[in-house]
Amino acid sequence: MSRGAAGRLLVVLGGALLVAGALWPELQVAVRNLLDRAGELPPPDRSHWSVLHENLDMVVEPDRSSPDYFNVWYAVQSAGLAWFVFAGGVIALAAFFARSRLVASVCALFHGATLFGLAAGVSFVYFAMPPPEPGKSSLVTLGPALLLWSLGVGEALLAWRAMVHDGLGGGFEGGLRRLAAVDTANVLPLAFLFIAHACLYALLRGHPNWPAGGYLVGAIGGALALLGMQRRLVPRR
Repeated sequence: MSRGAAGRLLVVLGGALLVAGALWPELQVAVRNLLDRAGELPPPDRSHWSVLHENLDMVVEPDRSSPDYFNVWYAVQSAGLAWFVFAGGVIALAAFFARSRLVASVCALFHGATLFGLAAGVSFVYFAMPPPEPGKSSLVTLGPALLLWSLGVGEALLAWRAMVHDGLGGGFEGGLRRLAAVDTANVLPLAFLFIAHACLYALLRGHPNWPAGGYLVGAIGGALALLGMQRRLVPRR
């Protein structure tokens, strides 16, 4: 198997694991129910998907008595949790079009719009909410907003590179300058997702009410996809 084919396979597998990681508790229950029909297991009470579903319910039917920033916060959480799922699918599907600038542009638009939208939403919540009461923590701090703005700007710069260059020369120093167009558009969100999944697993491992195993699956998927991108770097000329 060539390096390019091996790299593509790793990126596809990694993206699929990112999707599976977000749905891991539900997938485990589905497999167990399929293999053992003696007793149907109920879906997990708390999981990435269940929280996404709860937030979407609040977006579709907002509480009119709550301040506007609460409704925006539910929308931000919904978009962020959904991005964890859809980003993996986008990365996996785009792996088949490594040199396509059109596909790279679509990927960059998807990631960039999501990151800038999340940054704007978190910023709105931060500035709209009143100061926290003594002894209580704030609903959101400015740190996540600054991180998301930075990621959005970084993605915009990578998008420009993906559309202007095709990975065959010029651009950034080191390995980035040899990434294929689609990988250039996906590498920053992928790196962020890998770190986010790894940190969430480390923080939530052993939590009595939250199944953290899916974040380990997602972290493994992110690592495999990053390895796949490295495997199919454009050879030096």
